[in-house]
Amino acid sequence: MTDTEYVRIALKMKVAQAGNCSQLARLLEVNRTTLWRFLYDNYEPKRQDIRRKLGLPERIVMERYRGERGRFK
Repeated sequence: MTDTEYVRIALKMKVAQAGNCSQLARLLEVNRTTLWRFLYDNYEPKRQDIRRKLGLPERIVMERYRGERGRFK
């Protein structure tokens, strides 16, 4: 299991304790639709602040650029 799957399982248990996704989203200060999509649609948020609030590891963004000859570096 990946870290994301562990976080998803833990949040599903918290939803059961909180009552529903809306209440947990309010506690975590995230949009309820984002929380629902993460839990049930295998959506993975890209924004670092949302990832931090959900307890997900940070994403490393690698940018590629073209050199003088137009080739990727």
